[in-house]
Amino acid sequence: MHPELMRIEEQYLSLVADLQAGHIGQADALAVLANLTAVDGEGWVWSIDPSTGEFLRALPGQPGAFADPAQFSVSRLPVVPVEVPPHGTPAHQVSEYLHPNLRPTPPAPAVERAGQALSTAAGSIVSGIGGAAKPVRGLLAGRGRSVLVVLVAVVLVAALVAGRPGGGESGTDVSPSSVPTPTVPPPTIVIPGSEDAVSSATTVPGAVPSSLPALPTDAELASFLELLGSGEAAALAPRLPESQRERLELLPVLGAVRGGLALSFGAPRLSGTDVLVQVRAGDPESPLRRWSLRLRRDTAGGWVVVSVSRA
Repeated sequence: MHPELMRIEEQYLSLVADLQAGHIGQADALAVLANLTAVDGEGWVWSIDPSTGEFLRALPGQPGAFADPAQFSVSRLPVVPVEVPPHGTPAHQVSEYLHPNLRPTPPAPAVERAGQALSTAAGSIVSGIGGAAKPVRGLLAGRGRSVLVVLVAVVLVAALVAGRPGGGESGTDVSPSSVPTPTVPPPTIVIPGSEDAVSSATTVPGAVPSSLPALPTDAELASFLELLGSGEAAALAPRLPESQRERLELLPVLGAVRGGLALSFGAPRLSGTDVLVQVRAGDPESPLRRWSLRLRRDTAGGWVVVSVSRA
């Protein structure tokens, strides 16, 4: 079961216990119950039916229907495409939401690029002159420095012209990139018991019953188990199922005490207008056999077995 469904189920059981103990009124309990919802990844709104304790799901604005908790969809974040600008893009054209590791390297200043080009070109010229000017070294004796200065000046001017934003073929237009930023609406917080909580109860899928069924007390269950093991036909008759098939299924429970096995019961829980309780034969910690009894309170206030199944 998904943690969100476990959360609202635990709150529902705690609310039922507080209602039975008299710590909270019926109207306040229904108002709090109306806010016990969870939304899965597909937009289904999940809630608990107060009369049965079973899970309901519905789309917003539609009536709820009983659903298996295994159908709860896990939320997943969508993949957001990120456009990475090329290196050399100016800083004012890069989105401020782009991750620092994806930001392009800004272009080097024109003076720095010209200096790098000058140093590279000067080294090439000097090495070329040193190898090609040997036959005419005598002719250029005393004039080599002047020639070198002229060549360096020509290379510097060419580098500056090529480095301008609109000059040469190196100038490119880079369109600014933008990363869409999703906007998430703020959550609506409803305080249990307030007017908003009561009004929002009408939007919860399914009808809210007027009252919650009460669980049997430990004393009532102990008295009922004693009656099952007593073997008194007259007292057992009004407490047994109407169906003969269900009575046959109940025979192992009725005969457990006569076989020397003690009967014990587990914690009861609601199931619609009925109550489900587990009966164990033998040691309560490691019972030899278990049964699940569906009980229903009759008009006289006593408990009647509706059905029995092997647990």
